[in-house]
Amino acid sequence: MPGVSFDRAAAFYDATRALPDGVAEAVRDALLVQVGARPDTRFLEVGVGTGRIALPFIRAGHAYCGVDLSGGMLGALRDKLAAGPRPGLVQGDAMRLPCRGGVFDVALLFHVIHLVDDPRATLDEVRRVLRPTGRVVISTNDYDERAQRNRGRTDTAQFVISRWNAILGDLGIDRSKRPWGGWVPDEELIGDLERRGAVVERAVLARYRERPRTARQVATAHRDRVFSSDWRIPDDVHAEASRRLMQWLEREHPALDEPFTEDGAVAVLVGTFSSPAGSSDGTS
Repeated sequence: MPGVSFDRAAAFYDATRALPDGVAEAVRDALLVQVGARPDTRFLEVGVGTGRIALPFIRAGHAYCGVDLSGGMLGALRDKLAAGPRPGLVQGDAMRLPCRGGVFDVALLFHVIHLVDDPRATLDEVRRVLRPTGRVVISTNDYDERAQRNRGRTDTAQFVISRWNAILGDLGIDRSKRPWGGWVPDEELIGDLERRGAVVERAVLARYRERPRTARQVATAHRDRVFSSDWRIPDDVHAEASRRLMQWLEREHPALDEPFTEDGAVAVLVGTFSSPAGSSDGTS
């Protein structure tokens, strides 16, 4: 299996995952500085989706290619670009990238490495398609980062998500493990990148405030399976978990329909390679 296809999310992805206005452009500008981009820098985004990160690059004329497992997500991106630039967009598997070796300067992986079946195989493929001194940019563990940023608040999405995870745990679904959830730890990614010849640093590309939402909206998103981590839960378990969550929400949540906003950030690991592809110590 190549990973999780987002075909089922193509119709609602932008409504539920879009960054606030101006943030994607700020991410682009910070990334260009971070990787020392030149006019001829060639970018590849693995898991390009509907273009949340890609669009500002493409519209500014950068050499940008995108690969995604989901034809539906790529179709949504092509619709946005119908009257503008037409970058290379290819449907393909992150573990077997449909690209020639050694042709890209920068590879971007935002919110995708935890969705593939074999993250290390994906890193091998990324290393293969990068030039010898290329760079890879991978989003950090957003779940832990978000919890840390909003620690101590009781009216946040984390409050509802924690309850949802606890309910699923009572029903035999451990959200700390794949396929139910489980982000790849940053330390694991750093070690894997270093074994492939990269020097790794952390960077925050943008900080922002999330769009307002309510606890009820967060719970409804879990009930409606908006998040990919809910897609593989058996139907009977998901239905019972949803019933318990909504019951708890109505009975115990202190601010059910009060809008709240959280601190958001786009944080990444940046790996810079200094040795030819394939020169790692062989550890996998």
